[in-house]
Amino acid sequence: MSTSTQTIKTTLSRHFKAGLAYIPVILLWCLAQLPLSWLIHLGRGLGSLLYVLVKRRTAIARKNIQMILPELSESEQEAITKECIKENVCGLFESAKAWFGNMQPT
Repeated sequence: MSTSTQTIKTTLSRHFKAGLAYIPVILLWCLAQLPLSWLIHLGRGLGSLLYVLVKRRTAIARKNIQMILPELSESEQEAITKECIKENVCGLFESAKAWFGNMQPT
């Protein structure tokens, strides 16, 4: 393979990887076009799903809640952990709305 062909492939590879970085931004822009009330419902639903699927983040949130609220029962701590994950997703969607969307109440 010639050097120029290899350079072209490397350049195309970099452009492709850079283009992939725009996918989350485009997705957030699309979500930001939805009404805020929809984003809240969507965020709470996705948060419930992520609570179950993303074990590492859930474990981190659980440990933080245990450290700051040791006086609560385990079931109360778990309920707060689940709410925390849901609110984090809602916060992400609300931030996208603030960056890319119209913040008029719906």
